[in-house]
Amino acid sequence: MTRGGRRDTRWVLPAIGGAAYLLVAAICTQIPLLHTLGYEFAFVIALVATVVATLTTIASVREGDPAGTGPAEDRMEAVLRVFGRSVLSNLALLLIPLAVAGLYMLVIPPCDWLEGLGFYLLIPGVTVLVSASLGVFCAIHYRHPRSMAALLIAASVVYAVALGYFTPAIFSYNPFYGFFPGVTYDETIALTGTLIVSRILTLALAGILVWLTTLMLLHIPAGEPGWKTGVRLLEVLVRPAYRWITAGIVLGIVLTYAFRCDVGLESSASFIRTQLGGEYRTENFTIYYPESTVSAADIARIGDEHEFVLASV
Repeated sequence: MTRGGRRDTRWVLPAIGGAAYLLVAAICTQIPLLHTLGYEFAFVIALVATVVATLTTIASVREGDPAGTGPAEDRMEAVLRVFGRSVLSNLALLLIPLAVAGLYMLVIPPCDWLEGLGFYLLIPGVTVLVSASLGVFCAIHYRHPRSMAALLIAASVVYAVALGYFTPAIFSYNPFYGFFPGVTYDETIALTGTLIVSRILTLALAGILVWLTTLMLLHIPAGEPGWKTGVRLLEVLVRPAYRWITAGIVLGIVLTYAFRCDVGLESSASFIRTQLGGEYRTENFTIYYPESTVSAADIARIGDEHEFVLASV
């Protein structure tokens, strides 16, 4: 297939992505924890969707706008048109593993296929949108968009790992893989309001990335180094036409971070101590406990047990 005298390769990555979805879904049917339409299946497909949607969008944007030429408005419309097609094609690719899971349900019906479908829409469905948004942002912002996209995705995973290491929480919410319950968890995972809030915030992130991309297309010449583009983008964001939107986004980010524990997205040590309310100190231990349900006599006995076990050791 050719386009304008050049070989059109935009279909290659989606085809590879479709094959990857088919292969991974087929492998999942042979693994007991992953063989039915549920949280675990959705989690694995989201990992594949992150790679496929990001790379195909970057390739589509670079193919559709190789030189970054033309009037700014026309270029913006062209890039957003390519981005829209990429989103639709990547959402369509998600039907492949869903079809595989649906066929396997004829062999082993899931406990709750409707809940499984909910997980599928919330996790890989939203992952496609944010990954494609990251792809178009990196394609316009950076000279090496694949490397930068990989670094940003890796940074989000490193942050989640750091939470597991430095805080009591063993779970994490992430824009790309959705939700990770930890290495020890109840096999029955239900849809929660926290997951829904997390994915709504992820959609907001996708919208911010697309908005930033349109600003770059409208106000920043193509071909500038990434750091110069970043500096100029900051200047654009504080212009009178955009400063209130920028202020609203910044305020939303600050509030989300400030109340992340209250809505269940994270669980820091200080937040847990505040929620428990009770503190009891012995010679070698500081015990935090639910003050409303544990009496003074009980916590004294628990403290004595701690000291006894330590002395025994």
